[in-house]
Amino acid sequence: MIVRNSAAETALCITQLHHSNMTGALAQAWKGGNGIPEVPEPRHLVVQAAMLHDLGWLDWEGQPDTGTEGHPHDFLDMPKEHHLSIWKSGFDDARNLHPLAGLLVLRHNTTLARSGSSAGDSPELAAFFSWVKRQDKRLEAKLLADHALPGLSPEVLRDMNAFILLTDYISLRMCMGPEKESPFGPPPAYRDLRLSMEPDPKLPETFRIHPWPFSGDRFSWQAGAWRHPRNIPFGELGPEHKLQIDMQLLPAEQQH
Repeated sequence: MIVRNSAAETALCITQLHHSNMTGALAQAWKGGNGIPEVPEPRHLVVQAAMLHDLGWLDWEGQPDTGTEGHPHDFLDMPKEHHLSIWKSGFDDARNLHPLAGLLVLRHNTTLARSGSSAGDSPELAAFFSWVKRQDKRLEAKLLADHALPGLSPEVLRDMNAFILLTDYISLRMCMGPEKESPFGPPPAYRDLRLSMEPDPKLPETFRIHPWPFSGDRFSWQAGAWRHPRNIPFGELGPEHKLQIDMQLLPAEQQH
């Protein structure tokens, strides 16, 4: 769950599933050329993995845990040990659709798990990383031997993971809102590409991207969100609590 204004009486919540769907839409809208690297092939499976990368949150978001402020836990505030079953579930669901999607979802979530932590942090994380190593090795060997994926290599798999990390970053920043400073630093690199992403000072719910990597002159998204009154079970929210947020990405303005 991505939670805005968590200290307020009413918070604004965007589900990880909605953010994940948005990530897939960004991946689909990506346009290579003119110095922008292409989406790795097979493109449709990379886009699918981007769209599915948070599928494991489905059950948790039906009845999310509540934080000290009386709102669902923001994903950044949850201890990593609480993410482990979510990440494993997401891997299983994605792998059932396609082994490549499963491996990419596994690697994406493992990258997040390793960020700022190590196997020595807790027995649960140590067991998780050991499990990941076995699954990753087995799946990579299977995929590299698959004649239906002739262009696949360890280097291409690394590019796929980097691409999903970048589109995930862009989607998260949009869902968190322009008012919140990025807790992740600048956008992660994809091959030799390093994007800048800055809030527009005049337009609401708008970020400016440079260099521009998407088809068309803007990326528009109508985000589904929930108004969450403090201490109300999330599953009890009704249609009156739903709202749409019009978000957009635009190319960086030219300096004159």
